[in-house]
Amino acid sequence: MANLYLHGVGVKKDYKSAFFYANEAYNSKIENSSFLPGEFYLYGWGKAKDYKKALNYFKEAKKDGNILAEVAMAEIELLNGNNLSGAFAIL
Repeated sequence: MANLYLHGVGVKKDYKSAFFYANEAYNSKIENSSFLPGEFYLYGWGKAKDYKKALNYFKEAKKDGNILAEVAMAEIELLNGNNLSGAFAIL
């Protein structure tokens, strides 16, 4: 449901509703649901950008085996002004 609102598929694009459903899935412990809420904070989709909050979601997603979480964590390293070696250390 979150992705439908995020991308406007069959409904009007609505970041608030998308985050609501992404967070509901996360809070309900639905498998692999910890990555999407992190993206809202990473990219500022209807939320203020908050790399610390994003990183917390991505760390959990990484524990769940989500390889994209590692890429997102490396991206945060670069956005925080860290060098490539810090980003590659995550990968």
